[in-house]
Amino acid sequence: RIIISMIETPTTMQRNLFLILGIATVLTIYNLVTRSPSPPPASEQLRQLQDIIRRRHYTILSLGGPTTLGANLKHKTHSYPYILGSPSKKVSNAALDVATGGSNYPSLCLECMVENKEFDVILLEFSLTGTEGIELLLKRLRYRFPRAIIIYIHLYSLQTDVADMEDVHGWSAPNHDHIDMEHLDSYKWGYGESMSNAVYHEIKRIVDNYGVIMYGFPRSTNVKDVLELFSPDWRYLSQIGHNIVAEGVLSILKDIPADPEKRPIHKHDEPFGSRDECVSWFVSGKVPFKYQKPIKLSSFSASGSGNKEYALEIAGTKPGTMSIVNSLPMPAPLYMFYMAQSEAYPIVEVVAQEKVKIVDPMINADRHVMKSEQVGWVTPGVNEITIKPLTESVLPFRVTGFAFCEACIHLEQHDEEEFWQGDLN
Repeated sequence: RIIISMIETPTTMQRNLFLILGIATVLTIYNLVTRSPSPPPASEQLRQLQDIIRRRHYTILSLGGPTTLGANLKHKTHSYPYILGSPSKKVSNAALDVATGGSNYPSLCLECMVENKEFDVILLEFSLTGTEGIELLLKRLRYRFPRAIIIYIHLYSLQTDVADMEDVHGWSAPNHDHIDMEHLDSYKWGYGESMSNAVYHEIKRIVDNYGVIMYGFPRSTNVKDVLELFSPDWRYLSQIGHNIVAEGVLSILKDIPADPEKRPIHKHDEPFGSRDECVSWFVSGKVPFKYQKPIKLSSFSASGSGNKEYALEIAGTKPGTMSIVNSLPMPAPLYMFYMAQSEAYPIVEVVAQEKVKIVDPMINADRHVMKSEQVGWVTPGVNEITIKPLTESVLPFRVTGFAFCEACIHLEQHDEEEFWQGDLN
């Protein structure tokens, strides 16, 4: 038997219906793939505080390091800034990745980072990455946002604060790749805890002058009691830790008047100017000016996470020249951003406007850190900068950006001493 199937030609209405259904299916699949994961579960107290604060419609700026960025979390929107301010469009998380050198970058590049936006709440977190430049940053923030609520979040790391008391020396940090979970009693607070507490009090001494509120992450007498607050690497916070920070900050905000007119004004004069211009290719790999051999653009991974970062590298003994552009209408201090580590990079000679500056990228840390240093002055327009390695090294010298800082014109150095350059792991 032969069966003949007759298929009618679809009408225009049917074709349009098929098209709409197809588009809807594609959009549904796209949303499932690209949308942020569901937020993590929160305690009843945290949810109540979220409801109170979110009705105030605060806009939030967060400046910090990898923890603020959500290091080791399933999604960056699960970090404490986003727990505070949902929907996330109310949050500007200008945190910096693992290789940045703490508060120095935003102190030099604040205007580039915040542009013309206004914020009700500003969160700062630099205890793990270094507080060099913190006072300049606070001066600039207070000039720009005199009524904003600024909260400094002081964190610590189990990697540096905990010691293995069964070690032959009785004080060394545990090997985090081989932690014996059945013998956690041997892990005690060590020398790093005292250092972290000293940093806390030094930061508090500075921020008190600018109407900044300090929040300290909780500790316990027994190390085992805080393990769940940290991710398995013992450095960054776990989701529970982020929830605790959010709950603590929300508790602070709850008791502060929502009406900015009812808050004290912490206005600071503008003694240094407010403009800055920063260029960085660390993330994008795009260099906005010309450079000559032996300088070349290379990619590397500062964090070891596999993410690509970029730098202009100078190897060997021959000098390399860059033609950088200062678009500010006046001469300005020139700051160079470069990679530093304990013994990896060469000492270099930097020449700008015929003035010589020696830069030594050695620091007391095994991890790679981005640092900044004033290397001279530049005039408006094109300026030639020459960099020449002076010593042999394992890695070439790496430049990741420049800053022209009008706000720093009258500063020969930052007001505070460089009392904290980051942790010692």
